[in-house]
Amino acid sequence: MKAVIVGVLWGASVSAAELTPFAFDASIAPGDRSRESQIRAAHEAIENGGGNRHAARLAILYSMDGKTGARWTMEEEGQGYVIARNDIKGNTLLVKVEYDERYVQIKFHHGFDDFHCENLVGDYCYDNHRHYYNFVARLRKSIIKQLAELNQ
Repeated sequence: MKAVIVGVLWGASVSAAELTPFAFDASIAPGDRSRESQIRAAHEAIENGGGNRHAARLAILYSMDGKTGARWTMEEEGQGYVIARNDIKGNTLLVKVEYDERYVQIKFHHGFDDFHCENLVGDYCYDNHRHYYNFVARLRKSIIKQLAELNQ
């Protein structure tokens, strides 16, 4: 299955977008070290060591299949980003996964019910349900793993 997806998707054309790594703002969540670690686990930029934006895109798509965590569906795709959707127990979460030659970055896009962001700063959620951070961190870990495999 992966071979078919690679063959179809590898040639997709996507233009460059300049990404800057996530910088945690301690003044927004002062003194809450556990919250800081959750936010970092979900939103830290992933370095694209291979410098290949096509590999980054494929790593994102492979990570959405649910084999290493929650299953995500593609809601939308554009130049340098994928909007991924996850419906969990009646709650809907959408994240925007941006990518370029240097980084892959997961950002909060929209959330309903339990996943509504109470403190959105830029594109990063500083106050959400703990499951939000768990699901996004697992997606991030999966992208890291897939990207390492594709860049070998």
